[in-house]
Amino acid sequence: MTKVTFIYFDATERSGRCFMVGISIISSVLKKAGHEVSLIHISDEISKEELQKRVREENADVYAFTSISLVYKRIRKYNSWVKEVFPNKLTILGGIQAILNPEESIKDFEAVCIGEGEYCMRELIGKISNKENIYDTKNFWFKKDGEIVKNERLPLIENLDDLPFPDRDMWNYYNLTDYHDAKQITIMASRGCPYMCPYCFNHKIRDLYPNKHKWVRFRSVENVINEIKEVIKKYPGEYKSIRFIDDTIVQNKEWFEELCQKFPKLNLQISCQARANELNEDIIKKLRKLGVVRVEMGIEAGNPFIRNQVMKRYMSDEQIINAFRLCRKYGIVTTSFNILGIPFETSKMMLDSVKINVRAKPNYPYSFIFQPFTNTKAWEICKEFGFLTKDENESLFGGSTLNCPHFRPEEAKFIQTFFRKMIKFYKIRPLWFFYDFIFINHLIPMKTMLRFEKVINFSEYLSQNHPKTTKVIKKLLLWKK
Repeated sequence: MTKVTFIYFDATERSGRCFMVGISIISSVLKKAGHEVSLIHISDEISKEELQKRVREENADVYAFTSISLVYKRIRKYNSWVKEVFPNKLTILGGIQAILNPEESIKDFEAVCIGEGEYCMRELIGKISNKENIYDTKNFWFKKDGEIVKNERLPLIENLDDLPFPDRDMWNYYNLTDYHDAKQITIMASRGCPYMCPYCFNHKIRDLYPNKHKWVRFRSVENVINEIKEVIKKYPGEYKSIRFIDDTIVQNKEWFEELCQKFPKLNLQISCQARANELNEDIIKKLRKLGVVRVEMGIEAGNPFIRNQVMKRYMSDEQIINAFRLCRKYGIVTTSFNILGIPFETSKMMLDSVKINVRAKPNYPYSFIFQPFTNTKAWEICKEFGFLTKDENESLFGGSTLNCPHFRPEEAKFIQTFFRKMIKFYKIRPLWFFYDFIFINHLIPMKTMLRFEKVINFSEYLSQNHPKTTKVIKKLLLWKK
């Protein structure tokens, strides 16, 4: 038996202690093979002393990390702290960073997983347990005697039903944001996204596999339902909802129809993600009948040129507005996701994102600053046009790191910070020209207002960083009424 300790950092730190499906399935596979698995879950900044203390306490045989490119600088630092404690123990990197950037990653780790990790990790840890040669394990690059051993990449796992359910025991389950704050069951029913958005990693990773035509895969409906039932039985609690975190659950029409027919009555609300161009009245009716009360959709950019020619979203304003309108018609709450500071986007184009949210009327509009994920097509465009700088973010919520002649970084940060407030102002459509004039000509003190963000956005700051306090205040306000 070999002990593996995963060290997982939440890149979505504002969301708190998030459940991560990928390493949870790998943990299930390893436990099923007779190995011991533990987790160091980092959801906030951690000191070197604290991490090293926890690493010593675990005293694992192998330490495994996962990373996206955005937080790799931080993960690399954590790994160096582990190596100070246990210089001779194997550390492994998996995830998007490892798959897309193995050349960079292998400089810092002894082993890098270049594909899906479930079966290859089982093989690798089995070889370590049996004291066998590990350097021929497929799906891995290794450092050996100053050389890099590059093994071939395994095909995609085509039958997802063969995989065990995610291991929720490795987490402090009842303290996860998913349960503690949202009282929800998090489910992933599929892998892969069929779309080619250049700012996302999907298009790059898909083309690496020998069976890339199998990139989009769905578990059977029965398998998904059985996982939900198992969670309810194994972790009893006050559940309110089920959240499907798939890129979209309606794009596989045959699978979606079967889900609608077979899904049991659990008295739990459902939330999911979808693309506006996939939704019509018939599908939204079925979503509502299924129990869906919330749909999350990416608008990404309000300007049609940026959205369709740069971001390759290929959907019209009318499709977006109609999808949100139909959701309102059938009583479904909506969330919109918007990206600001996109290459070639001007400040006036950014205001188009505010305006389309005014027209679409999502219940919860969210905005983010564009982050050039390494080796994606969007990153390559930024590199080609000289937009990249040496600045790096270690968070999904940082400002723009680009040097684009089309906008100033503070413009993108200002709109992102006060996005919801700007939507409220822009609801008065006759004043759009006036608001545009003020913003484009910098007649408002953006930098000063950003310094006082926590004061101006106090209610949002409180709800994001102190959800418990926010709930107490809301209860008190309702009681007074």
